[in-house]
Amino acid sequence: MALLDFLIEVIGYTMARLTLPLLSFGRIHVEPLGGPWKEFNVFGYRYDDDGRIEIEARSAGLVGIVVCFVAFGIGLLFGVAA
Repeated sequence: MALLDFLIEVIGYTMARLTLPLLSFGRIHVEPLGGPWKEFNVFGYRYDDDGRIEIEARSAGLVGIVVCFVAFGIGLLFGVAA
């Protein structure tokens, strides 16, 4: 269980912080750790002051893990990761 939490909170969060702004052309960002507290909606996102979508850190960690698994799967499919 601790390993799963580590994967989601550290690796997934970091991956989401790096990839979500790139994939969404700057429209989606991840909540900064220790940032100002504002309430998120049921789906784990909110709009920030600039009108961008900001995703909750835990939800972004799950998205980041999915991105990692997809990238790993593509790497295996094309023989890049050996």
